[in-house]
Amino acid sequence: MIAAGAYTMVVDLPPAHSEVPVEVTGGANQMTFLIARGSRATLLAGPGVSRVQGGSPEGPRRYLVGSGSSAAGYQIRVTSGAALVVLSSS
Repeated sequence: MIAAGAYTMVVDLPPAHSEVPVEVTGGANQMTFLIARGSRATLLAGPGVSRVQGGSPEGPRRYLVGSGSSAAGYQIRVTSGAALVVLSSS
């Protein structure tokens, strides 16, 4: 869980070996999530998120980035305000 806000936040996520929940409850002007090659992540963007860049839309305010053949991956939920959330595979 990330609970503190910042103007810019970069979260570098290592390869996932299981399903990993990531919850962001503190706002940031721009949040960037770097997903390790071979992993995947699903982003659930709360109503406080203005825009998402990167990833493939999977439904209302739900985005997928990266690839992975197993259930391993990140379930990212951003519940507080962000002007921009960036999803990127590293």
